[in-house]
Amino acid sequence: MPRVKKVIDPELFVRRVGEAMTRLGLTQEALAEAIEARIGSRPGQSTVSNWTRGEKLPGTKYLPVLVEILGLSWSDLGLEGGAERSGRVTRPFGAERDALVPPSEGRRLPVERDGARPEFDPSRIVLIPRVGHASAGHGYDNGAGEAERYDAFSRDEIARLTNTNPDRLRSIKVVGDSMEPEIRANDTVVYEPVQAVSDAGIYVLRLDDLVLVKKVQRFGGGVLEIIPVNPAYRSEMLRPLPEADTPNTYRSEVTGMTCTCEVIGKVVFYLRPA
Repeated sequence: MPRVKKVIDPELFVRRVGEAMTRLGLTQEALAEAIEARIGSRPGQSTVSNWTRGEKLPGTKYLPVLVEILGLSWSDLGLEGGAERSGRVTRPFGAERDALVPPSEGRRLPVERDGARPEFDPSRIVLIPRVGHASAGHGYDNGAGEAERYDAFSRDEIARLTNTNPDRLRSIKVVGDSMEPEIRANDTVVYEPVQAVSDAGIYVLRLDDLVLVKKVQRFGGGVLEIIPVNPAYRSEMLRPLPEADTPNTYRSEVTGMTCTCEVIGKVVFYLRPA
């Protein structure tokens, strides 16, 4: 059985799309018109140009119809349908060394051992944007936060793990060790964008210009406790300063310094290289 990437490689995408457009005699404008005829929404000229140069990849709105129009298969783009099954875990789209782990369980999920491979339905694929890196440590400068690639998952698999609309999900790779052993360096966390801490859980935060993955507990008055798992790191209490000129300003009880703390999302599950 061939090994399959779960991430679309931009160079491969550009090559396959370019070959298909040449074979079909399609210009960028003609491709945009064909997409509009199928789904009633037309991508802009700059958008199609970015696709053909690999500057950006189409999202879930346009990718399935683009594949159909160009006569491509998901395997042409390095993706393959369905989820490989084993006796231990369900692996998303052939990611043979990744395990889906909900943060509430911290363990691999058993599946029925039937040896079957589900028939692939392109409508059951969801592409989750990956938006850089986050630190499970002292912080990581994440840059602009735009999607740098997409991870492909089965909608059915995601539905097993969370009730969240999969089109809302985002992913980010972890660097650092403050969340070990629960979340390790190079794990990919998948999160739902939220703007506030509603209950205790693992969150993606922007602390000043640094992006962090940490456990967070909210207390009365909007006080946040930032909690690492690794005992080599200590917890930090952040008290809000509503009188500050800058929104979301807090004062650290550890350092006494002020900072801005913005909630980016709440982690719903994560991928762990085996």
